[in-house]
Amino acid sequence: MPVEDGKAYRVRAFAEKPTFEVAEQFFSTNEFLWNSGIFIWRADTILHYIEDLMPDLYAGLEEIRQALGTESYPRIVERVYKQIHSESIDYGIMEHASHVIVLEGNFGWSDVGSWEEVYNVSKKDEDGNVLIGDPIVKNVRNSYIEVDDRVVAVIGLENVIVIDTEDALLICQRSQCQEVKWVVEKIKHIGLQKVL
Repeated sequence: MPVEDGKAYRVRAFAEKPTFEVAEQFFSTNEFLWNSGIFIWRADTILHYIEDLMPDLYAGLEEIRQALGTESYPRIVERVYKQIHSESIDYGIMEHASHVIVLEGNFGWSDVGSWEEVYNVSKKDEDGNVLIGDPIVKNVRNSYIEVDDRVVAVIGLENVIVIDTEDALLICQRSQCQEVKWVVEKIKHIGLQKVL
């Protein structure tokens, strides 16, 4: 239903990651818009929805709020974060919320949710590399290399991702960067959550 001269519409349904068949039906009707994951809301409004639809998350946020400015804040944030069930706002709130308005947009957009996308949207040097920090490179092409405080040298590689942080090092082919999810699960499985 148009709101304000057809520039915005009331949302009848929000479907996060529908099945392929359902997505085809949506697409064929020409009545649905793609969710880019960009949300705007007032703090009190989203907190109301969190309290109503994601009560465990709300309880954790309330516990963190009460610890603000205290010495126990870092400890409480860490404990609460580990206890909260991981569920996106899309599933937890948007699929159930009422009074949602959508604005139609026509603009370039990328879901920078992987290192490959970070590489794609970053400015590259003459060899197609993105170099963050001060890596030492020789004969490296089409790669994303980000280093923290230590010396990292990369020689003779193409199409790689190298991420060096204080407590972890990731090296992978750009084509395999989605496997980072596997790494995260492996880290959790062996009990090294502190590096996440």
